[in-house]
Amino acid sequence: MAIASDKLKFTFISVEETTSTNDLARQFARQGPEGLVITAKRQTRGRGRRGRSWYSEPGGLYFSILLKPTLPPGEAAKITLAAGVAIVEVLQKLYSLPAELKWPNDVLVSGKKIAGILCERLAHSANASSVIVGIGINTNQTISGLPKQLQATAGSIRSLAGTEVDHDFLLKQILTRFDHYYHRLLSGNASQVLDLAKHYTTLFGRTVKVVTETEVFTAKACGISEQGALVIEKTDGSRHELWAADVSIQTVIDPTIDQER
Repeated sequence: MAIASDKLKFTFISVEETTSTNDLARQFARQGPEGLVITAKRQTRGRGRRGRSWYSEPGGLYFSILLKPTLPPGEAAKITLAAGVAIVEVLQKLYSLPAELKWPNDVLVSGKKIAGILCERLAHSANASSVIVGIGINTNQTISGLPKQLQATAGSIRSLAGTEVDHDFLLKQILTRFDHYYHRLLSGNASQVLDLAKHYTTLFGRTVKVVTETEVFTAKACGISEQGALVIEKTDGSRHELWAADVSIQTVIDPTIDQER
């Protein structure tokens, strides 16, 4: 099966189970065609950023897209934002959900995490590389069916919109929308993707807790740079760009209690 979009011709491989669709896509990274999409009904070792696991039992939509972008490594980082924008717009349009981006790779609805994106770049030679875009979306799961540690923070389309999701239809809608923004990046029009990413992100102007590999601090989220980094302002007034960090909104109710979303 194949579907044609703005530029890419998507071809599909579907499996019942795999460790992760990104792992499987790696096997095709060098020789596989751009636009290859691998889907799985279940992942035994689904993962997110920084080595975290992604709960991937049947009931969700799990897939990876193989890309071979002609972009410098720094520009390729914006592919994560393009995927996030596409997911937000499809969830808003199809299910009337108030979806929003949580920089850099999560999609939230009413404060509940509903989707995550993991982009991995593979260098084949000095002049050739691939990018694998892994996406997991909570679709038909019930909240009670999720692990207890996730029930307070995770949501699903079914639980939030009250409707059963047709995975094939949702997948095609996301791929078509993503392809549109991916080719804006390739054509040098990254500003449209960045503007939409800023529009769909609600962190800006708010106090956030930032956790990096080396420190934990609070700061004000100011925006997204032209390169796709999160711009924050520390309490001393200095501004910095973050490329890899966990960022959560701080709600100050009692100074002795650390509360976050």
